[in-house]
Amino acid sequence: MAAQTKQDLLQRLTGALQGGETAEAQRLLCQCLAQWRPMDRAGAWLALEGQEEFGALIKAGDPRALVEFTAELAERKACIICGTCCRTSSPTLYLADLDLIGPDRIPQESLFTMRAGELAWSPRHKRLHSLDQELIKLAEDQTRACCFLAGNRCRIYEKRPLQCRNLQCWSQRHAGELEDHPRLTRREIFKDDEKALALINEYELKLPAAQASKALSDAAERSDSRLALSMLELDHRLRWGITRQYGYAQELLPLLLGRPLKDWLVSFGLKLELDEKQKPVLNRK
Repeated sequence: MAAQTKQDLLQRLTGALQGGETAEAQRLLCQCLAQWRPMDRAGAWLALEGQEEFGALIKAGDPRALVEFTAELAERKACIICGTCCRTSSPTLYLADLDLIGPDRIPQESLFTMRAGELAWSPRHKRLHSLDQELIKLAEDQTRACCFLAGNRCRIYEKRPLQCRNLQCWSQRHAGELEDHPRLTRREIFKDDEKALALINEYELKLPAAQASKALSDAAERSDSRLALSMLELDHRLRWGITRQYGYAQELLPLLLGRPLKDWLVSFGLKLELDEKQKPVLNRK
């Protein structure tokens, strides 16, 4: 860590503490920690707040001790429980994770499938890309955070997937280093359920992901969105029919069939609305 950077923090921190601006001092420490170690600002605060020593140092108001403490935390060769990686994306599962799936571990309803040909966000490369193979992931909230994240703590830490166990932000070790490990697919998860496998095959034939992606891309680039709308309608009817006829719960369908097409719209900058005749239309967001 550059001495000048620490010196700059020391000067600014000293001024804040001498002026009684404790909140500003905390903001400066969060800002620097987020610069010195891969994490977001929210994670930096959670990491600092989670250290018992931090509260005492803030109360004592010693700027030099606070700078050294923050620098040591940034360089620590271990997880400092900031939760940034869990807020960035949920993990992709590998074949080695198959035994983690079960009612008392990771329930199937907490998983979803991203199909080959679907657009996916890469946290590492910071861009959307078309998947060349199927991915099974833990469910995410609307911000892409893992569903098992509570505050900055993992609710399944002792049974966390391989990708989570492999990640080391402090050493720059990332998911790309697991490329040689076979990924988990629906075929392994449902290997004992012939009905599920047949439904997967039928859905893939009727709504191939690559064709759906192209239809949505065309809808985003042109005014003609008829094919995309027909695919959205077919997807809805297939999911409703599978639940009604075969008894698979709606909560299981994101794993069994993949994400609903309506959840793909945001990746293409589209939104589904009703026109003046109450007919569905696709508009740019």
